[in-house]
Amino acid sequence: LFFSKALKNSVPYGTEIESKRKVVADKDFCAELLAKEKKQNTLKAKLLNVLSQKDVVKISQLQKEVKNKNLYSVLRNLEKLGAVTVLTEIESAKVRAKKVKCVKLKKSIDETYQYLPEIEKSSPKQVVILLELLSSKDEVYLSELLKKTKTSSSTINSLIKKGLVEIYEKEIERTYKETYNEELKEVQLTEAQKIVVDRINDALEKNRFETFLLHGVTGSGKTQVYIELTKRAIKSGKNVIILVPEISLTPQITSRFINYFGDAVAVFHSRMSLGERYDTWRGIISSKYKIVIGPRSALFAPLKNIGLIVVDEEHDQSYKQQEIVPKYHARDSAIIRAKFNNCPIILGSATPSIESMYNALNGKYVLLELPERIDNAKMPVIKLID
Repeated sequence: LFFSKALKNSVPYGTEIESKRKVVADKDFCAELLAKEKKQNTLKAKLLNVLSQKDVVKISQLQKEVKNKNLYSVLRNLEKLGAVTVLTEIESAKVRAKKVKCVKLKKSIDETYQYLPEIEKSSPKQVVILLELLSSKDEVYLSELLKKTKTSSSTINSLIKKGLVEIYEKEIERTYKETYNEELKEVQLTEAQKIVVDRINDALEKNRFETFLLHGVTGSGKTQVYIELTKRAIKSGKNVIILVPEISLTPQITSRFINYFGDAVAVFHSRMSLGERYDTWRGIISSKYKIVIGPRSALFAPLKNIGLIVVDEEHDQSYKQQEIVPKYHARDSAIIRAKFNNCPIILGSATPSIESMYNALNGKYVLLELPERIDNAKMPVIKLID
């Protein structure tokens, strides 16, 4: 049971196929059996009372109505008597690939022009559609074509019968767009950043698992370190996972990564629609994306050939999944995934967790520091007030 629940983290919600049981009842026979029952408060009597009033009822609904989940032995006995039939139905997945209908010319452009004078006499609307298809350089969606030409599907059907056009289905990808935009700026790494990048890059190039705690004050350029190491990972043919603690933080870091890596970046979080998550998940499997960014669930994205994992704000409590099974800590799970992939992992924070700092000071992790802000920006003045 726990293994199956853990596997659910690896697939987007809505893709699972579920079996549902329902009971088909002979209402009259159930009413007769109910009348013969001496006690009306038994489970059998309660079931017969419901089944004598409904032809078909789901077992889950039946359990609610009689306030008891252990119905199966009683239902089996009723089934042997011929009062009910228990059926199992397979419900299809809630989400699947999205397809749209497209229209294209079936004949060459020269051949189509030859038909225009003859068609114009009987159906000017068909000519409008043909001219639109002739002038269009890209494929045309059926719905957009009908709207633009102010025609109906019957007009298209007439052209199909004449062998001039054809309709086909095309799969389209649902993509999630972040609203946050950031201007791309050329950045020169500081000496402290170069030291950090070179140290982690050594593990990256040698495919060596190593856990780095990057302790960098706010504004010290930790994100630029992530970007520089991601460049090197991508250049060497590897892929990268970037974890952030909150969905609200995803737009800022995603915008910066998209500026550098464009369509190679996939965003993966729960605010996306079921269709967007499903299409992104399939894109990750097919190696369309090289970088996956998101909160804790993004750790389980089916990314192959991982060369680097980053856990930003590693101290944040939202990395803990405490509400539902399986319960896990995404930071600790990320370290295990990095070990499986023989790649370095960066735990970044301005205020590291006690356990991470303890591991770094005791040599289990490698401690790297960015003690100053970019361009020597001053730290805020802090006063302790009693």
